Amino acid sequence: MSKTRIIDTNFYQDTYVGGLKPEYKFLFLYFLTNSRTNLCGIYEISLPLINIETGLDIKEINKMIEQFAKDDKMYYFNGWIVIKNYTKYQFYNPNMKLGVEKEFNKIPNYIWQSIKNLNTLWNDLQVLWISKNIHAPQYVSQIEVGEVSEVVENKPMEELVNEIVLSKNIESSDIEAANYLWSCIKERLPNHKEPNLDDWTMEISKMRRIDKREPEMIMDAIKWATQDSFWQANIMSPAKLRKHFDMMQSQAISKKDGAKISPETLRKILES
Repeated sequence: MSKTRIIDTNFYQDTYVGGLKPEYKFLFLYFLTNSRTNLCGIYEISLPLINIETGLDIKEINKMIEQFAKDDKMYYFNGWIVIKNYTKYQFYNPNMKLGVEKEFNKIPNYIWQSIKNLNTLWNDLQVLWISKNIHAPQYVSQIEVGEVSEVVENKPMEELVNEIVLSKNIESSDIEAANYLWSCIKERLPNHKEPNLDDWTMEISKMRRIDKREPEMIMDAIKWATQDSFWQANIMSPAKLRKHFDMMQSQAISKKDGAKISPETLRKILES
């Protein structure tokens, strides 16, 4: 039976979607609209089926899914797609809430365990269950969800999620790196607007947890970038540091070996 899925007309104006290559946009939209989608944004779908319905090569599909996971947008666990924040942007009537709960309870325990292993994804789901008054799946301990419920009232969703993620995923090295980057920028630009250091710390945490960057490597990258005449003007936040990390690392090695990358080439890379 066919289903109706409504996509916001601003989909292509979304900052993240707008920065994707055409084939990535296509696959991202496919995961939101294919026949296997459901009310909770977690569903089973095989790579061969994705290949047949999109015409994309399986190797390319895997590559794009890995990028979506790196960007903390969606994940693929043992044949199941998990779209982060899917329910956050849905408006459910009472009957639809029952449908969401039914879909959640269809999800195998081993998929829930994979979700729990990704703390930011797990934390967001707990907050959403409570904020939308949706019963957690049978597999999930009500005590775990109860730990979150006490702090839900009278707080904006974004603030609440940030607090929970910060409390469970942040290490002292993340805080140190975020503060160090800010101190380097402030020293060079004393009047620069002070950032939200919680957001910066969370971005550094993603570099460590998702990108698998060692804390020492992150600190070295900050030191190098803030001392380089070109990069110090372009690395003004951890998000930029994360985005251009590989390119900076490559250039640092090239400079060490005596090779050079022209500023014009770098600007083209940054603008692409």
